[in-house]
Amino acid sequence: MRILLLCHAFNSLSQRLYCELAGRGHQLSVEYDVADSVTDEAVALFRPDLIIAPYLRRAIPATIWRQHC
Repeated sequence: MRILLLCHAFNSLSQRLYCELAGRGHQLSVEYDVADSVTDEAVALFRPDLIIAPYLRRAIPATIWRQHC
C-alpha cells in the first residue's frame, strides 16, 4: 500500500510509524506539512492509497480530504 505520512516533524511517533509500516512492506513517503500548496503537491506526486497525519498543528486542506475520504 502507498502511504503518505504528513507531519510537522519526523519525531519519535512518526519514525515509529515509518519503521513499523515499512517493515510490513508498505511503500512510504514522508512530507512536512508546512503549507497547503506543499501538501497538495505531495499528494499529487505520490498518489497515496492512505494518508496518515499524526499530531498535525493545522487542518488538512479541504482539497485533500474531500478527494481522499
